[in-house]
Amino acid sequence: MKNLERAHQDDRRRIQHEVDKVKKIMANGYKEARQEISRITKAIRAQPVRDLEQGWMQEQDQMQRLIEEGMRKCR
Repeated sequence: MKNLERAHQDDRRRIQHEVDKVKKIMANGYKEARQEISRITKAIRAQPVRDLEQGWMQEQDQMQRLIEEGMRKCR
């Protein structure tokens, strides 16, 4: 009976150790994600909306040109 209890306690400690490792990994991932979101938010706030809009428009123009070029090649 003692051996069974000891084996059970050993299993429980091993499993708890593994759970603690996973918790630590998840907590670090969450912390890193929050830091990245904070960094991106600050960068967006620091950049005037006009600049964001201009960059978006340039990307849209480039995409339109690529689409038109692709359609010409398909004809």
